[in-house]
Amino acid sequence: EQIRDGMLAVSGELQPYRSQPSVNGDHPAPSIMVKKIRNQPDEWLDAFDAPDMFNSCARRFVTTTPLQSLLVVNSPWSLDRAAALARRARAAAPESDKVALGQAFRYAYARDPEPDELAWALNFVDAGKHRDERWIDLCHVLLCSTEFIYVD
Repeated sequence: EQIRDGMLAVSGELQPYRSQPSVNGDHPAPSIMVKKIRNQPDEWLDAFDAPDMFNSCARRFVTTTPLQSLLVVNSPWSLDRAAALARRARAAAPESDKVALGQAFRYAYARDPEPDELAWALNFVDAGKHRDERWIDLCHVLLCSTEFIYVD
């Protein structure tokens, strides 16, 4: 739930919590609002050890598996969050890629990029054609990184 909500928050899509009926997992509501249907588990929540909803769950399992990483990297849902983060960062500083990249790092990591990170990112988004796709790829890297997913 924290990874899902974190991606929605930094992309600017997370809707504030309010009392309302449960929603599907593709809705940008907090994970606590996502419907739990026993025979149709949410792909994201299921991969990250959500309770099975058949039994009471006094304690959550905590696992780290390759399937979790593959889901985060290859999921169309996470690519959509990366695209939203790219749009948000670029809209915050349309005059300069350097400033917009700094904003993307601040959204994702709550810190400014190191000089070498900023140089790498500038080279990446400036390299050749397809700038929009490069921005999405860069934001995807930010969201899939260990620094974003794990609390240090």
